[in-house]
Amino acid sequence: MTPLLSFICAVFGTFRLSWEITRKDDEGGQFEGPLRLYDGIRWLFRHPSMPGWIQHAVDCIFCVSLWAAGFTCLLLPVYGGLSWAEAFRIWLLYTLGVGGIVVWWLRYMKALYGVGAGDI
Repeated sequence: MTPLLSFICAVFGTFRLSWEITRKDDEGGQFEGPLRLYDGIRWLFRHPSMPGWIQHAVDCIFCVSLWAAGFTCLLLPVYGGLSWAEAFRIWLLYTLGVGGIVVWWLRYMKALYGVGAGDI
């Protein structure tokens, strides 16, 4: 897989992961996900031992997209043909780039279609 294709896959993976962690189901509750995975992630970040800013940030799709971008960019060396040394040097750049594209994408959808992050 080429580095460009792996970067595009990281963008889509980050969008989907951040959207499903923060989205609400039709009844107003949180989306549980497969095997209640997303419910477990939210529980982990809302644990009383976590700082307050982390407990509240798990509901913000922009915050979660930056965290998810960091996670998906850790996987880029495996699928992107990069060595671990190269990936470590550009990990922060990829994380901010992927997170920025997801934020831009969400704002674009809001401006063009009037669809917010909670409406998707």
